[in-house]
Amino acid sequence: MRDEHYGIPVPTAEQLQQRWEQSLAQFEMWTQIWRENPQLAKQAGARVEELLMPLAQVQARYAKP
Repeated sequence: MRDEHYGIPVPTAEQLQQRWEQSLAQFEMWTQIWRENPQLAKQAGARVEELLMPLAQVQARYAKP
């Protein structure tokens, strides 16, 4: 029997692991698509564009003078 919290079923560890793996697979798929098509990444917005940038470049963008 699954645990409940305020009447809401709590997912099992296996379910959480499966969801994590699905999320990671989607993340990898989208980053691959964006890397292959930078224009699409640009259309997706600044956060996506920054996700694909080197960390130092993103940090420089937000550095305080």
